[in-house]
Amino acid sequence: MLSVSFIILCAAICRPLTVLLHELGHAIPAILLTGEKASIYVGSYGDKENSRRIPLGKLEIWFRYNLMEWRQGLCAPHAKDVSLNKQIIYTLCGPLTSLLVAVTALYFAFTFDFNDLLTFALIIFLASAVIDLISNLNPSPTPIKLHSGKTVHNDGYALIRLFRLKRELRRDNQIVHKYGLGNYKKAAALSIERLKTINESSWMIYRILISSLCQLKEYEKAYDYHKQFAAKYAPDANDLSLSGFLLCQLGSRNEGILEYKRSLELDPDSALTLNNLGYSLILAEEYNAALPLLEKAVALNDKFAYAFNNRGHVKLMLGHSEDGLQDICTGLTLDDTNAYGYRNLGIYYLQKSDPKTAMEEFMKAKRLDAEADFIDDYIAEAKRLLN
Repeated sequence: MLSVSFIILCAAICRPLTVLLHELGHAIPAILLTGEKASIYVGSYGDKENSRRIPLGKLEIWFRYNLMEWRQGLCAPHAKDVSLNKQIIYTLCGPLTSLLVAVTALYFAFTFDFNDLLTFALIIFLASAVIDLISNLNPSPTPIKLHSGKTVHNDGYALIRLFRLKRELRRDNQIVHKYGLGNYKKAAALSIERLKTINESSWMIYRILISSLCQLKEYEKAYDYHKQFAAKYAPDANDLSLSGFLLCQLGSRNEGILEYKRSLELDPDSALTLNNLGYSLILAEEYNAALPLLEKAVALNDKFAYAFNNRGHVKLMLGHSEDGLQDICTGLTLDDTNAYGYRNLGIYYLQKSDPKTAMEEFMKAKRLDAEADFIDDYIAEAKRLLN
């Protein structure tokens, strides 16, 4: 007859073994799937100071000497930016591993007629593995505090979160797809709906939404969402540049110029920001200040049609007509659908007292972009000179 002390001993050994196998079940698939290291902690939630380390290649085991403390464990994969599918696999493998080992061991015990004591010990091990499986896969909203002070949740809760993220990623991919196709209206509509339900990081959705609204020239609406974005996330150089663009479009040019300058402090080699700031200075008729910015933009990106067109415009206004013409023609060679290139070409012909050719170029610009800056004023000036 089995003694109570034997049953207690089996339970005392099976629980630590279950925890060890559980964490190995997380760590080994994580290493195989990512190719990176993984650390497991047996007997603690990440306490290295009071644990012993065993390095095993890419696997690092930290364990407490006291087996009675092996009631808890933690696996910490070292890999970053792991796909959701891989995270789901190695999260699920933890509780399944201890169960699989226990079932396999018990199968051999019955098949090969192990002695009764060992068979009974394996039954207790199986019971421990089943309890571990149920307790870990049952989603618990109660956070687990780690030794570092951070919190995590059990495997079940983590899996629900990962599957939810997977569903949300499919929606996000649809938004990205619509944006990539140039369907900005649909991308904006989907992004707005997405922001109503999103419960994780939404910075990408905000940026797609704001960019889509800019493409649709809904600048006021874009700026409203940009302010929401700025309240949630620390803006980077691109965000500050976009803020500058929107403020300029909404008539707050001086504020916009300040945002461009803040952006350049973070990223002084952004050709886009240099070009946009240069154009804002053109509108302020600060041509000498705009020229070095546009020179740098062209040096950084010799395929940037807008920068060539804007530099050509500046040169025209500074009296360097032929150099300006060369830049404008280069810009149109790079992008023959750029309305501002034809507008600037019209300005060149106005300066050369050729209103007829100027009118032809202005009308090309008008057909490409009816709202190009000052295009109606230039057309009116060309008509006046023709009459």
